[in-house]
Amino acid sequence: MEAIRNRQPMLFLSETDTVNQILDFALSRKDCRCVFVINPKSGRLTGAISLSDFISYILYSDLPSIPIVE
Repeated sequence: MEAIRNRQPMLFLSETDTVNQILDFALSRKDCRCVFVINPKSGRLTGAISLSDFISYILYSDLPSIPIVE
């Protein structure tokens, strides 16, 4: 019960937030492993993004194709 009392309250991000805003939010929270996203109009949960998947996507999605040299 002590761990639950000391946990920061859950904050939800919006679908309209930028990648920079989401990354800044996730990295500034202690022990953040997942970010939850809501639709700003309906207030409904629309997604959850794991921080490790998010960072992997940023690191590897924009890499140019590297030809394999034989």
